[in-house]
Amino acid sequence: MESAGRIDLKSNFVIWTTANDVVVEDYSVIYSKDGSHFIVLGVVKRNYNSIKNYSFVHIADALENIFFKIRANGTASKRRYSATVKVKAGFEKDGISIFPNPITNNCFTIYFNNEKSGKYNVVVSNQSGEILYKESVVVENSAAFKMISLPTSISPGHYTVKVVSEAGK
Repeated sequence: MESAGRIDLKSNFVIWTTANDVVVEDYSVIYSKDGSHFIVLGVVKRNYNSIKNYSFVHIADALENIFFKIRANGTASKRRYSATVKVKAGFEKDGISIFPNPITNNCFTIYFNNEKSGKYNVVVSNQSGEILYKESVVVENSAAFKMISLPTSISPGHYTVKVVSEAGK
């Protein structure tokens, strides 16, 4: 289980991907202010389609460091935990960010911070400029996450990801 966290002025975004969650019933998002004492914030039901991307938004003050981890709740009371992710307090730069880099499990997340609402085109190309993947995403507010799942036919390597608004910026 791969997990990541981002923070903006009012929300903590927790995002994770799984390679296989056949025996998982749901996921608990667990939170801590000190990294030692955790509480369950919420539960996200298992996604039954082929895309194994998940996200959770925690509305909170973003002025302190916080910690998250994900607990996969399986059948027969079996549980697995992700690594603990520390989300640092502070303000993100305006613009578009892509993480993780390098990507894992053919999935990555695009973070739009203080960008205009609208349609954006995401293009993944190889070093020769050949387009391997295209997708349009819609951003509805100034702080948004969009998860992208690449086809398994795209093997690990060096690629360029371009995110362009309808206005061409």
